[in-house]
Amino acid sequence: FFLMIRRPPRSTPLYSSAASDVYKRQNIYLQKTQTPSIYQEFQSEKYIFSLHVQKIDSMIMQCALGTIEKISIKRKAQDVMLKQSIIVWILAVLKNAAEINETTMEYTTALLMNLSLRTEGKRKCCELKSDILKVLKLFILTDNQQIQTHVNGTLYSLFLCPAIQK
Repeated sequence: FFLMIRRPPRSTPLYSSAASDVYKRQNIYLQKTQTPSIYQEFQSEKYIFSLHVQKIDSMIMQCALGTIEKISIKRKAQDVMLKQSIIVWILAVLKNAAEINETTMEYTTALLMNLSLRTEGKRKCCELKSDILKVLKLFILTDNQQIQTHVNGTLYSLFLCPAIQK
């Protein structure tokens, strides 16, 4: 793989641009026959580990979160994330909304939405239904359209779960 850094637009934070560039250029999850799955799993676990050990809203944590959110649309990455119980971490971060900036909230809610669209992710969210609904309720009336979209997408997915419908 190779890394090509481009100058980000003025409105884009540098770490988000770097995460996008790395994701587009590496193609870790697209090369099924060329890249061993152990390497793929290691890459995802490495980013997830950095989320757990970094202080909330540190630059390293935001870079790792941005990268994880961007690869969270891939099935293999989602499997690793769900196995590592990242939904519990997401809830812990979102419960501390006063301590995190808006970019972190956007990436975190987008990651939760991406994971809740999978059957396994929906099942894990249903297990934590009271906490998930309390946290999402905090963000449903936010002024940020991105966060509202992510929260609405997550709720739409979770309302298909019989345990949450009750």
